[in-house]
Amino acid sequence: MPATEPRTGTKPHGSSRDGPPRRWRETGLAGLSYVLVFGAFNLQWIVAAADQLPISHQRLGSDTRLVVWIFRWVYTALTSDPTGILDAPINHPLPNQLTASDHFLTSQIVFAPIYAVTGNPLLGLNGVLLVAYPLAGLAMYCLLRAFGLGVASSWAAGLAFVLSNMATPVSVHHAQTLELFFPLVALTLLRLRETGATRWRIGFGLALVLGLLSSFYLAAMLLLSTAVWIHSEYRRPLPERNPFLARAGSALALGFGMLVVSALPYFGRSEVWIPSEATPVLEVVKQQSAVTVLSAYTLFGPLFLLAGLLGLVAATQPDLRRLVVLGATILGLAVAFGSGAMELLAALPLPGTLGQLADVPARFFRMFLRFLVLGSFGLALLIGAGFELLSRRLPTAVAVGMIALLVVPPLVGRGTATSADGLVALPSWDQKESEIYKRVAGIIAEHGDGPLLELPRFDAGRHLEAESMIGSFWHGQRLLLGHSGYVPPEREEINALVYQIPEDDALEEIIRRTGMRWLLVRAAAIPRGELVLFLDALKLSPYSAQSWWVSEGWFLFLIQPPEPPSG
Repeated sequence: MPATEPRTGTKPHGSSRDGPPRRWRETGLAGLSYVLVFGAFNLQWIVAAADQLPISHQRLGSDTRLVVWIFRWVYTALTSDPTGILDAPINHPLPNQLTASDHFLTSQIVFAPIYAVTGNPLLGLNGVLLVAYPLAGLAMYCLLRAFGLGVASSWAAGLAFVLSNMATPVSVHHAQTLELFFPLVALTLLRLRETGATRWRIGFGLALVLGLLSSFYLAAMLLLSTAVWIHSEYRRPLPERNPFLARAGSALALGFGMLVVSALPYFGRSEVWIPSEATPVLEVVKQQSAVTVLSAYTLFGPLFLLAGLLGLVAATQPDLRRLVVLGATILGLAVAFGSGAMELLAALPLPGTLGQLADVPARFFRMFLRFLVLGSFGLALLIGAGFELLSRRLPTAVAVGMIALLVVPPLVGRGTATSADGLVALPSWDQKESEIYKRVAGIIAEHGDGPLLELPRFDAGRHLEAESMIGSFWHGQRLLLGHSGYVPPEREEINALVYQIPEDDALEEIIRRTGMRWLLVRAAAIPRGELVLFLDALKLSPYSAQSWWVSEGWFLFLIQPPEPPSG
């Protein structure tokens, strides 16, 4: 008779004594409760979802616009020319400009139908961010119930999971760290180990692939948690260890292969192979570790950390020990990588190309603190174990009261996902500026498409390149400039030439390099004393074929090379 794991009186969710109708009813009610909780706390956001986006800090405004633009571009490419998805129309004529940022491919499952019906990218992106909250809580709830935890412990830990990571306060960067895939992948692995059923093998492969293709940051964290989880499942005293390893390993290999294929074009970027400056690695890691520990305390909060410590005590329970070990291991890995562990990889004395490759992860995953999102998964596992210990050792009313004391204050403080910076509208999407861009589109339709440059690049410190990318939704032209996660080195020379406009030599060189056909001037962003001289010089330039006053404060110029001299 094969060895079995010790259990207490708590019955695992989904055991043979639970019929499918009862399990589905319980899961449905749990999901509905998460929807109601997060919906009630974020009603203002939901009401404004068609016109505004949540932002965690005003200086992230350009990145907010970038993410909106990426979601819409990926949808456009998938529905018109999927093979050209990486050839995003910014920084023209440089190819594969989507490789400067994430593609958020998995999020199209929610974004695409919303955008297809409404044509509103803000509503589509808000939809992705909003549904991520109850789905993450529900996935954690189902995982903990599968471990045998009670309903109250699982539900409260699921709530803590959502509230203890970078999803609160929310920004569009949450799309890079959709934490729901951590418990979802773990749940499918647990079921695959226990049953060996084909449906769970497929479920694991599907959940893993969707997570890996969600974003590269999430992919890195998900591979770490999946490796830890496979090892833990393999060591369980259950039969068919090697068949499980073969099933899980094949699905993991398939998912990792798809990730590698999708990442290969990113290695074609020239800056990947530019050696980074030598830095004192140990000093960097030391400093980053201090920042990470402080950030973890702020991110997780004292009450959730206290609940996590309580979870460590739950290791005294034989049937909770594996859950505690998993949680502590994953939390430790998150802190290690959040402290700059990849810098240590870059410091290895490897020769030639190997040394360059070892340096890539530290530069690509430069926002180390995002790895704390993985830490929230480990912490939630500990919290679930701690809450379960309370439920077993204390009278029900007392246990529920203590759990409420640990969860309700963070819910009140963090349940409203939007921060004090709140919701922001995008000027280039509102009615006034969108009408201007539509007029530009009409003029271009009459005179022919071509690469477009919008000036100026800045307005009182505000980055206008990202705003012009939203404006391109309306006129549909490739942009000479653009905001992205990594600025291509080739942009330095173009930027220098742009600052010299309206000088004829600069215009000539820009036309030669980019084929620029249109120049759109946001005159209101140019000091009045400079504006008159700027516009007059452009109108007199031999490269200006025609100009239009589009609207108050907006001018459009048709740019073309001068005619060759006769004879």
